[in-house]
Amino acid sequence: MSAAILATPAPARFVTAARFHVTVDHLAVPAGHRLASRARVAAAELAGQVLITPSGRPWPGLPGRARLVADDDFTAALDLVAAGAGLLPIPQLLVRTIRRDDLRFVPLEAGDLRITYALAWSRERVTPELIALVQAVQDALWTR
Repeated sequence: MSAAILATPAPARFVTAARFHVTVDHLAVPAGHRLASRARVAAAELAGQVLITPSGRPWPGLPGRARLVADDDFTAALDLVAAGAGLLPIPQLLVRTIRRDDLRFVPLEAGDLRITYALAWSRERVTPELIALVQAVQDALWTR
């Protein structure tokens, strides 16, 4: 692998560039949860709920209790949600790609809640092709 997209902050062994933000505007809940049938959920309604938190990053502005997950494996986090272990704030970008009968995705009113990602690569594996990829990604992000 030459490069990957990782949530920031990335591990120190990686160089990062081309940062971009993804708005977190949905909440993954188990299909039978009391919030599953709601048209939308306000952040204040999450008080007392367990929120799954990828990579140990807290969700600023959300009142739930954090349950830390070791990495940014959204599939594993969604499995925890389906099992009733907590709720997961999630970007619509991912919601559109997930088809599961055991989960519901409810719009979340949480203000400016975001996850920051960056293109990352190993310091030891820099090639001309990698530099070209980094430049192309930066150009694409800056022209949106």
